[in-house]
Amino acid sequence: VLTHDARVAFAPGVLATRGEEAAVIVRTDGVFLEFVDGALVGADEGVPPEARDGIGVLVEARHVTLENLAVRGYRVGVLARRADGLNLVDAVIEDGFRQRLGSTWEREDAADWLSPHANDAGEWRRNYGAAIAVEETVGLLVSGCRARRVQNGLILDRVEQATV
Repeated sequence: VLTHDARVAFAPGVLATRGEEAAVIVRTDGVFLEFVDGALVGADEGVPPEARDGIGVLVEARHVTLENLAVRGYRVGVLARRADGLNLVDAVIEDGFRQRLGSTWEREDAADWLSPHANDAGEWRRNYGAAIAVEETVGLLVSGCRARRVQNGLILDRVEQATV
């Protein structure tokens, strides 16, 4: 749990979480975090993408800035809820959850489709993961961020006044 401005470095190794658990939590308004070395890693490279779970960073505070964050191997790299005024700058989130597709070149599998409906209880994030998921937030800046090898790059759910 990070409660004040800091420069953060991650040691090598895996910090696995399950379900709604988060490895790093910010619940203090106005915190500025600069990530200076290493990556937050949730699963070894050998873990299949569809088995990656948990949340890397959870933000439940207002006017928080996360800069230069690197996250790998979680179902959700960054989850922000009711995080008005969040700034997420130059984050790299990779190798997270992604489903194994059933479709082939010869035949489409309807199970591969993501439903644009049925999200009143956060199903998109829980079922399909995301590099970044932001919920119920007013005023958001996502700048210079990259998502690779994840099922969803950015989920905005009930977000207003966002700049991406």
